[in-house]
Amino acid sequence: MKKISREHQDLMLSRLEKIKQNPERLLDWDEVSNTFAFNKSVDRKIRLNKFFGAIKFKEDAVVLQRRWRDE
Repeated sequence: MKKISREHQDLMLSRLEKIKQNPERLLDWDEVSNTFAFNKSVDRKIRLNKFFGAIKFKEDAVVLQRRWRDE
């Protein structure tokens, strides 16, 4: 099992504390799901291919992704 870094633990604990202090920060799940349901019902196609290759990295994307997830 992978150990969670102390920095990540601190980050998550600080986020939980902010939620406890101000619960209104959280999204209302019913509102969010209704928004997605509305978007699905709209009769239009979203063309994601215009975003393909929009970000250029000097390093291989798989290598970057593995490094980011390990940190």
